[in-house]
Amino acid sequence: MTLQLGFNGFRLISPVSVEDCDIVLSTADYYLGEAERVRDNCPKGQPIWPIVFALLSVNAPFGATCKAYEALRDEDTNLLDFWSVLQVVRSSHAPDGVVSYPWTKSKWIQTFVDSFRHDGVDFRPFVTDTDYRSYLQVNVKGLGLAKASFATMLVNGSADVACIDTHMYRLFEGKPAQTAVRAKTYLRLEESVRTMAYRHGLPTSVAQHCLWDAMRGIRTRLLP
Repeated sequence: MTLQLGFNGFRLISPVSVEDCDIVLSTADYYLGEAERVRDNCPKGQPIWPIVFALLSVNAPFGATCKAYEALRDEDTNLLDFWSVLQVVRSSHAPDGVVSYPWTKSKWIQTFVDSFRHDGVDFRPFVTDTDYRSYLQVNVKGLGLAKASFATMLVNGSADVACIDTHMYRLFEGKPAQTAVRAKTYLRLEESVRTMAYRHGLPTSVAQHCLWDAMRGIRTRLLP
């Protein structure tokens, strides 16, 4: 692992291994606090907004995702109204860009909200985080393995899963992913994060947030 000055005095700029992650996980206190905040703020009924955030975040910059998410909430947008959602998402601009595929994502959001308001699908977390992740993959159109993991992390701030996106892949493998990370590779890299986390007595999701933000050289909130 190579570090350079930047985020809390360092920034990851080459692959990380289980053995040399100690300095990265020194940021864990911040993310443990964020995990507690997210968990406390998650609705006790249906966790609508964390899942909406995960849907918006698919292949989208973090800043633009936050902008669209906050606009939807601030304007009290009717999430069952496709055109209202689309207008808000399309008009949300941030320094790092805009939310990609606004039409598709607005449809995903409408379909997701409709599935529990009209069809009775229950999205409250249950049993294990991995089971809940699988449930979201099946029942929320637009959530693949990575973003279903992300949604699980937002519903349960200290989840035992990790969001292994193309950035996390590059961090562990030392090269960019040419396509979406395959399930077998995903689970192998998730287990590496889990091993790091357990060595430090941390939730898997918290360790992943430490790694992800150290790689980018910035610190972010888990959910606006």
